[in-house]
Formats: sequence, structure tokens, C-alpha cells
Amino acid sequence: MSNIEQIDFSTLIWVKKELDETLKKAQSALEEYVENPEDENQLQLCATYLHQVQGTLKMVELYGAAMVAEEMEQVVNKLIAKEVDSEKDAFDVLIRAILLLPDYLERVQLGYKDIPMVLLPLVNDLRTVKGDSLLSESALFTPDLSLGVPDSKQNTSFSLSENQLAQVVGKIRSAYQVCLLNWLKGNDEIDNLKKIQVIFDKLKTVISNVEEKQLFWVAGGLFQALINGSLESSVTVKQLSARIDQAIRRIINPSLDNNISFSELTRNLLYYVALAEGKDRRVEEIKEFFSLSDFISDDKEIEKAQSSLSGKNRDLLESVSGIIKEDLLAIQESLDLYNRNEDASTSDLKALVESLNKVSDTLGLIGVGIARSKVKEDVKLLEESIMNDSRADEDLIMHVAETLLFVESSLDENIMLLGDMDSSDEASQGKAVLSAEMKKVLDTLAKE
Repeated sequence: MSNIEQIDFSTLIWVKKELDETLKKAQSALEEYVENPEDENQLQLCATYLHQVQGTLKMVELYGAAMVAEEMEQVVNKLIAKEVDSEKDAFDVLIRAILLLPDYLERVQLGYKDIPMVLLPLVNDLRTVKGDSLLSESALFTPDLSLGVPDSKQNTSFSLSENQLAQVVGKIRSAYQVCLLNWLKGNDEIDNLKKIQVIFDKLKTVISNVEEKQLFWVAGGLFQALINGSLESSVTVKQLSARIDQAIRRIINPSLDNNISFSELTRNLLYYVALAEGKDRRVEEIKEFFSLSDFISDDKEIEKAQSSLSGKNRDLLESVSGIIKEDLLAIQESLDLYNRNEDASTSDLKALVESLNKVSDTLGLIGVGIARSKVKEDVKLLEESIMNDSRADEDLIMHVAETLLFVESSLDENIMLLGDMDSSDEASQGKAVLSAEMKKVLDTLAKE
């Protein structure tokens, strides 16, 4: 039996009207709550409708779309629990998601493959408002940060002691906070964006650490795209800008433990630089230096993707699968160690759960939904052991190991299905569908 889910388009046509109506009900409930915040039952109704949407999508085996609905439902649940920093941002992202999901389903109905990678910017926004890690941190976007910065960006204008650097950067941070706050409030947006860009340029000249220079060089490109209007100032971009402030704070006080990873922050900034349209010199320099077109293609490469699914696109899927397999191997080794160590603690299980969740997220984005569901089932069982502070028994460990093998098999079949499309007329038709789907992925990622 194939591990790769095949969509019954006749079933999708049958449930599409019901899905659209349920999403409209979710939208109405959300809008009613915005108008009357005291009526919290409307939020519960919205969550219920989104749960129904998720269930229906799983029933017709649209696991990618179901993943998006799941993220939406989780945002509403966070709103109910008063666990979001900005209700307005959460409302805005939810409404956008409710409006986009029917369009996404309509494209799937036309024959496009169900891969929510096309909605990655939206999924990132949903995860941002509920405080989760971004999926651009996953195996799907892996530019080589070890490249550092171009030689022309290496020079530091003068040498500062640690105390002098802290004082200078502290003053720069104060200026950044003022401009950032004004921009977030919508006050003189372009003027404050330009000031922030000057601040990043100044930071590059006083800092000698290459990793830190890289961050502010990339950040300068991101803000150039915002200034030119070639990139939308989404909730995730704004959140990343706030995290830059925490990075500056870390430079002032290196011993500070504020969970800021310069490499993760830079990678996420690069993802949004890659999405920027236009031909601005600063943005193009960053794109070329990190070969960002290898991950998100330009218009010419989209045209090539219309005629075939090959080369770079297949290489990307193989690269993603390879990285997932490395994660699977590490998880398998951890499982073996846990099984042999009678004194293993629940902290070991927590590390396993974290790794499995990472794999689950990436599987969802490349449309390997059945395997993702199996991983999530195992995560739930492991979390029960953690909650009970009990050791996972041998049967559970064996079940997780079997799931890992199933995931690996699913990845291999996924690539084979995408690559072996020349043996029949039916296969040629499939190739056309997949080529169209790849255009959709590239087109939306370039324009979102």
C-alpha cells in the first residue's frame, strides 16, 4: 500500500461547499467577538468551526490544508486562554487565513498538490501570534550562514574595548527602540524605517564579530525591502524586528541568557529577504551572496517549472528529505540509548518529543500528511509518559521506531512519485499537475 496520500477530487468537490460555509461561520463568529468582546462564546464557536474544518480535511486526506486549519484553531484557543501578546494581530492573521484557505482548496480541487509550503508565510504568521517557532527555521530553508559577509563588509572602522562597545551599542539600541516603536505604531513609517537602516549600518561598523555583522547586514537588506514596498510588514516581520532588539541587548551584555540565537534570527530574516520582489541593489546583493534563489525561485525559474518538475525543485525536495532523515537517525539513536538506560529520565523523553515535533512540522509542509499523523500520535503517547513522570515502556519505544521507518519510506516514495513521471499518459498528466503545483509554490512564496 502506498504511503503517499492520493486525493479523491470528487470527494473534495462534494465537501468544498460545506468547508466554505463552515469557514464563513468561523469568520462571522470571530468578527462578532471583535465587535462584542464580552461575548466569549463566539470565540469558542470559532474554535469549534475550525475544528470541524480540520476534521473534514483529514477525512478527505488533505493533510496539508488540515495542518493550516490546526494552526488556526490553536490561535483561537490561545485567544480564549488569554495567551496572546496582541489580540489585534491574532484577529488580523486569522481573518486572512480564513479568506485564503478556500482559495487554497480551490486550487487543490483544480489538480494542484496539497503542499502547505505554499502558505509558509501565512503559517509563520499564525505561529508568531501564538509564540511558536517559525517554520522557516526548519529543513525547508537552509542558506549557508558559514559564508559570513562579503569582504567589503568585513572592515570595522575602529577597535573598541568590551566596555566601550557596550556603551556605544547601548546608545544605538536606545535609538533603535525609539524608531522601532514609532514604526510599529504607524508613525512616520518610511522615515523611521530609513533611520533603522542607518542604525544597522552603524552597528556593522562598530562590531567585529562576523556572526553579528552578518545579522545587521541582512537586517539592513530586509528594511530596504520594507522601505521600497517590495516586502509586506507582516506580523512575523515585526516580531523578528523586536527580536533584533534582543540581539542588540545580548551584544551589550554577552552573559545575558535571553534565548536569542543569532544564526536562527539571521536565517529567518533571510527567508523574508528572499521573498522581497524588485531589484534593489542591497537586497539583490544579499540574495546573490547566499544563493537564495536556490530556495525561492524568481519569475524565470517559475516559467521553467511550468514545463517540468526537475533540477532545482527535485533537488530541494531531496535535500529536505535528507535533512529529515538525519533527524530520524538522531532520534533512533536517542531511542536506543533510552531503551538501554534504565535510569533515563523524563528530560530525555522531552528531548525526543521536541525532535519529533520538528520532524512533524517539516513533514506537514511538504505534504507527507499520513506520516505526520503517525508522528503526532507517538508524540501524544510520549507526552502522556512525561505528564505521568513514568518510563516509556518497550512497546511504545518499538512503536516509535516503527514510525520512524514508515516516515523514511514515505519520504523515499514521495521523491520517487515526483520524479518518475514519464512512463505513461497518466504519468504525463500527473507531471503537468505537479509542474503547475510547483509554479504555485514558487509564485506564492515570491509574492506573499
